[in-house]
Order: sequence, then C-alpha cells, then structure tokens
Amino acid sequence: MTLPPWAVAYIGIPFLDLGRSRAGCDCWGLVRLVLAEQAGVQLPSLATCYGSEANAAGVGDTIAAERRSGAWDRIDAGNEQPFDVVEMSGASRVPGSGWVFGPLHVGVVVTSGWLLHVERGTAAVLARYREDQAIQRRVLGFWRFRNQEPGPRNQEGVGHDGRSL
Repeated sequence: MTLPPWAVAYIGIPFLDLGRSRAGCDCWGLVRLVLAEQAGVQLPSLATCYGSEANAAGVGDTIAAERRSGAWDRIDAGNEQPFDVVEMSGASRVPGSGWVFGPLHVGVVVTSGWLLHVERGTAAVLARYREDQAIQRRVLGFWRFRNQEPGPRNQEGVGHDGRSL
C-alpha cells in the first residue's frame, strides 16, 4: 500500500494540548487540520468544549455530543476512506475516581489500513490500525463528516469540488 505524499507533512507535529495548528495539536486539532488542509472540510474547534485533553470526562462528553449531532455518519469497518475519523479508546487517570477508559482519542484515515494521530508525550505518527495490535484493539469505529466529499486537494489548495481554502 502506498501512502499519500501529503501524509508525510504531518508526521512530527508535536502534541500541544488544545493545539489547532502545525505548531502543535491535540488529537482533534490534528484531525481538524488535516481535513481542512487536505479535504477542504471545516470542522469546529471544540477546544472550549473540553478545556484540556487531560479532562477525560469533557473529552468523552464532547465525542459523544459530536456523534449525536447528526453531522457524522458511522462507517462500517472495511468501508473507511481517507479523511474518515477513527474513534479510539483511551485511558485517563481521574483523581478520586481511578482510571477511566472509553472513547477518548481520535485519528484520521490516510489510506486503507493507515491512520495519522497524535497523543500526549508524542508527535504525530502514522500507525497501521489493522496490523498493529496495540492500535487495532483501541479502534472503536469510523466516522465520516456528512458534508465531506473525500478527495485530496491539489497543489494550489483547490479540492476536487473547486473550492479553495
């Protein structure tokens, strides 16, 4: 499987809590950046919804609210396409409550079997979500933004639909 050339440009973007740019991103910030730059899809920031990546309850509530918003279609495994969002489980320590496990992380499909994501303590990386068991067991599902027309933008920043950023 050949990786799309654009994906390499995101490898190494550092983790930055609530980051929304190439200077640093949290997981949603990276998904948002990729979809804006490569697919012309403008997603909401959501930074004020959870306040910090360390706020597991806030992140979980935000993910659940996005699922219920009607803006996303669940995609069956095997039917995912580039620019679909990968919902993943995560663990977070909550003072007084112990560990919380659930949908706390997202990444973006770059091509069949590969996702791009970033987590605290790392920079953005590519991972094989079908072959890497550590990643595979965390994948909860795939989601496509309803107004998304998949397709990379050309060198001039114009998508297949003719819109520019």
